[in-house]
Amino acid sequence: MTNASMRLDSRLLLPRRIISMVAWLPAAAGLAAVPSGALAATTQHGTAPSTRARASATRSPASNRTLSQATLWTCEVNPTGPGCVSAVLTAINRARGAEGVRTLRLPAGFVALSVPAQLVAIGNLERSDRGLTPSIGLSRSLDQNALAAARADQDPVPNPFYGNAYGSNWAGGIGSTLAVDFLWMYDDGPGSSNIDCRSAQSAGCWGHRQNILAPYQSPLVMGAAVSGTSMTEVFVGGDGRTRPGQPDAPLALRAVR
Repeated sequence: MTNASMRLDSRLLLPRRIISMVAWLPAAAGLAAVPSGALAATTQHGTAPSTRARASATRSPASNRTLSQATLWTCEVNPTGPGCVSAVLTAINRARGAEGVRTLRLPAGFVALSVPAQLVAIGNLERSDRGLTPSIGLSRSLDQNALAAARADQDPVPNPFYGNAYGSNWAGGIGSTLAVDFLWMYDDGPGSSNIDCRSAQSAGCWGHRQNILAPYQSPLVMGAAVSGTSMTEVFVGGDGRTRPGQPDAPLALRAVR
């Protein structure tokens, strides 16, 4: 977290930005993980990646990438300002380029969206640009779960749970949704600020990325929230009962059209 004077001290350095996750899980024993062959070939535009390309694009990176301290400070001062957005997008697209994934193109009016809508838009683009099914939008009940978790600095757990698999992420001390996405997707391995990845043998290494890119079954819905600089998101796959219930859900959906 930052202090009132916004001094650049150890409280603003990367180790203070802590992230945790609940790994994507089937609903109960006896429900197998969704096979990759069940994924719909949905992309933002153009031809969907091949099965081999999808596997390559969703594989965990060999090493972390990092945001510079200058970028972190810029985003601390103005999380939605052009300096922060440009710097983090550049870092994300370098990482995507190394994975053979197309350039991330934010939807028009992205910075004017609410934080939950931004998280949905980014999550959908990370999925759809790799040929994975995007979410259909935000669920009111899942947003409530996400908000309670954000206030408690915890990973959200869907309740009630209407799907067959879910995964959730939390990040604290970061005001930029793009910077949060960068940490979850590209700086989540050993030596990162992922508190579930204490060593190279930890099961939680790259867990945030795996939650975002998991082979959830359609329909996929999300919940997302922010409390201060605590951000949460939850994905629920195979959710046939929960419906998008917030005014900003249609705005998030435009990111994958």
